[in-house]
Formats: sequence, C-alpha cells, structure tokens
Amino acid sequence: TYNMNKKTNQTKRNEDAPFYFEKLLASLDYLELLDSAGTITRLQIKPDRKYGIDLRIDDFTRFNRDKSIEVVQIKHSAVDGRKIGFADFWTTKINPAKKGVRKEGTNIFKFLKSWRAHQKGGGKRITLTLVSNKELTSKIKIFFTSVQNLKAKKLSWRDFSKQYASEIQSIKDNCSQAPFADTKELKEFVSSLN
Repeated sequence: TYNMNKKTNQTKRNEDAPFYFEKLLASLDYLELLDSAGTITRLQIKPDRKYGIDLRIDDFTRFNRDKSIEVVQIKHSAVDGRKIGFADFWTTKINPAKKGVRKEGTNIFKFLKSWRAHQKGGGKRITLTLVSNKELTSKIKIFFTSVQNLKAKKLSWRDFSKQYASEIQSIKDNCSQAPFADTKELKEFVSSLN
C-alpha cells in the first residue's frame, strides 16, 4: 500500500489506498447486482456527491429486493494490527472556527443523519453496517452482539440501556445537534447498527 520512490528514497503514500477496499467491496456487490437471483437491486456509491451532506457517511448503499436498505461505511487500515472501538464512532475534534461545535459530526451522528434521510425517503428496515479490516475491540464486539440480541428480542431495551448506559449517553451527546425525538427513535436507531 505504500510505494517507495527510488529516486528520492522517500516513502510516498499510495493515493488509491484509501479507496481500494471500497472499490473491492462495491465490485463484489456489482457482481451480485448482475445475478438475477441476487438480493441487491441497486447500489449507490458515495451518494453525498449527488444527494447531499445527510448521506455523507455512506461509502455505498445497497437497496435490496425486500425493500430493505443497507448503508455501508468502510473503515480500513493499510497497517496490520489496527483495532476499531467506540472512539472511532464518537470521538471528533471541536471546530476551532465555531467554539463548542463539532467539525462535521462524528461517525455515529453521520449514521443518524443518513438513517433519517433514508427513512424520510420511504426506506424500510434500514441497517447501518460498518465494514472493516480492523479488529474490533472486545468491548465493541460485545456491544454489537448485544445489539443483535436486542433485534432478536433476546435482550430487552431496558436491560440493554442499563448495560450500555454510558454508550447510549455518548450516542445522545454526539447526536445533540439533531436530538432523538424520543426513546423509541433512539431504540430504533441503535437497533439498526450492524
């Protein structure tokens, strides 16, 4: 993923590296799109270019035959051994030009904006999927397992919200620019994480 320039003896960054995984995954989905028995009916790649900032998180979006929508965000690393954890979802820097205001929003806030935009567009069963070649930290792995249990009704919202009180508070804090309407919306959003 890094090229060595022999003339200057300096390491140059491969400019295509950040998009390699996105292109690879999208290519596999295009193959399924061509299959008449496939589940995908349409793909959008980088839809924010055409549909605006509310879809900025989407590296690509799958529209399926069953009318479900899967928003895909790819987080990858060219360096082996990198991990992905909660901080990758809701840590962001404050915009120095606007004191106290986050730059564009954290990944979780971008997920919320995209989720709402697809709901307004008539989307049903919207799933927000993180794809990564990074290893999940044990805490976030357990969190995602609990989200799956919540969806399968093996875990109640009450028990989930007690177990993950600080994570839910972080989600609320990071989405404060467009707060959740109520607990029902918060639960539906958390349940959409995959």
